[in-house]
Amino acid sequence: MNKLITSLFLAILFISAPAYAGQELLLATDSFPPYYYEKNGKPHGLYYDLVAMTFKEMNITIKLSFVPWKRALFMAKNNISNGIMGILKTEERQKWLIYAEEPISKTQIVIFHRKGENFQYKDINSLKGKRIGTVKGYSYGNDFTKSNMFSREEVSSLDLNFRKLLAGRIDLVAGFKAVGIHTLNKMNLSDKISFSLAPVHQSSLYLAFSQKPGNKALTIEFSRILREIKKTPACIEAMKRADLPPDTISPCN
Repeated sequence: MNKLITSLFLAILFISAPAYAGQELLLATDSFPPYYYEKNGKPHGLYYDLVAMTFKEMNITIKLSFVPWKRALFMAKNNISNGIMGILKTEERQKWLIYAEEPISKTQIVIFHRKGENFQYKDINSLKGKRIGTVKGYSYGNDFTKSNMFSREEVSSLDLNFRKLLAGRIDLVAGFKAVGIHTLNKMNLSDKISFSLAPVHQSSLYLAFSQKPGNKALTIEFSRILREIKKTPACIEAMKRADLPPDTISPCN
């Protein structure tokens, strides 16, 4: 009887998966270069390439809408979009999102500081008494989120945080390593702002789906195919095309 129930459950689960074939899914996220960003009206970046290749194998097209991060979270939570790309997994978010089992890739969060200052991040105690710039809606790991040893000043973008740092309005900036390096290069500020090598947090970034009917089955199939994509030369080629710092963690197996 248990085997019969399990078989029926799996059959029901996967019935809805092919329903998306030939359709277009709306995914929302903020601009997160060099992983994914908009250029000349089209999405680009390593993570976008991997996600797009995966859905192509599923005979599904995607539309990636670039909006402020808080808006992207709102759209996924309220089933306005089918999901959100490039999101950390947290206990709270798992209450209203269906995470793909297979992550897109791993990433590091580090602390950025003004060059010439005697600061190095060693552990969370290093941040005691500091004013730290963060981006609205972002998660930086449990230790950082739960600590009350420092204050956080939220803004809408990383580049705004870097401007505040140079102006002395905050002491430090928390940010994703590759994104921070890319942003500093674009702002021509690499000679003024550096970062500590020890990460505040290292975690995986995922594609997470909204709670729409059929998305659980879609998540399972997406994870299965993404694992296979990571083993192909196409993943390596996408990594080569991307404008990434040399020590960026590769998603390719």
